Amino acid sequence: LCRHGPPRLSLLRWDHVQCLFELPERTIPEQGLRGKQLRAVVPDATGVVLVAANSRSRCELAFWLEVDRDTAHGQALADKLARYYRLGGTWDGLAGNLPRLLILVERGGEGRLQALRRRLRALNEQYQTQLDVRLARADLLEDEHGRLNPMKPAWRTVHTSEFVGGFEG
Repeated sequence: LCRHGPPRLSLLRWDHVQCLFELPERTIPEQGLRGKQLRAVVPDATGVVLVAANSRSRCELAFWLEVDRDTAHGQALADKLARYYRLGGTWDGLAGNLPRLLILVERGGEGRLQALRRRLRALNEQYQTQLDVRLARADLLEDEHGRLNPMKPAWRTVHTSEFVGGFEG
């Protein structure tokens, strides 16, 4: 991350081997978590970055990375994405207790990226919550040497096509 400018971001943790998370399924706050089964999710990688907004303000941002290879479609894709919505404790309208989900699609995969955004919007409606998701095409993250630069403002949210940073608020 430091290769791409001043060290505004520092990678504190990166794991692409032990990425199985078992968390309680989402419930209504009044029901609590007692007796609820655990749900498993297995992102392709996980990490934590330290974000320095300025010389005095720093915060840690946990993230899960999904590298989409355009292999799941239809109900299989819906089921894969829905696992993230079923996690995380009480049902409070905002899944703010989960890490940011970064979804990276293949080079030139604009159609796939848009399909994922539509599917995520539908799941937001279905589950009455919003995950913190950023999506990007690999080719838009490339630097002049063909390496991926996750710092480039080439990420999009579920609700807007404007380019944003993957690790910004």
